[in-house]
Amino acid sequence: DSGCGEGFYTTNFCKNLPSCSVFGLDISKNAVNHAAKRASCDKQNNAFFCVASSFELPFKSGCADAVISIFAPVCNDEYSRVLKKKGRLFVAAPNADHLFGLKEALYEKPYKNKPNEYNLTNFKLEKQHDLRFEITLDCNNDIQSLFKMTPYYYKTSIADTEKLNSLNSLKTVCDFCILEYVKIK
Repeated sequence: DSGCGEGFYTTNFCKNLPSCSVFGLDISKNAVNHAAKRASCDKQNNAFFCVASSFELPFKSGCADAVISIFAPVCNDEYSRVLKKKGRLFVAAPNADHLFGLKEALYEKPYKNKPNEYNLTNFKLEKQHDLRFEITLDCNNDIQSLFKMTPYYYKTSIADTEKLNSLNSLKTVCDFCILEYVKIK
């Protein structure tokens, strides 16, 4: 799980793949510490974590069956290097309208997401699953939590951030895709 953050998805992979070793890595030491504690509390003995970059993976070549990147940077060369022949790469990425309601609450001129250009020359796209649904958050704490999970939290001005403080309800669309690639080189 490349860019595992606080390990939410990593521990779920462990639960659903109990006979597999699952490795989570992130550049944030605090996030990795949290992920390791989460896995320990969930008694996920097949979870292992490290602080590392997606662009310099601390694994030997050809050791992995799959690499997963959920809303995190994607690296063609490193993912190809660590994956076995015909290994799988799964990427979750935002589509055009992802969290548009949140952006409308924050910005005077919200923008649609541009498609990510991954340039995955060592991979072939096998499947794309698009998911789109609306959520309603009914308390400011939930709105703030959603905001803090996004890159907007780090890029938004204080004045725009304060717009969320008075909200007690927010409707927004979740619009993302899951891309499944197979290694070809």
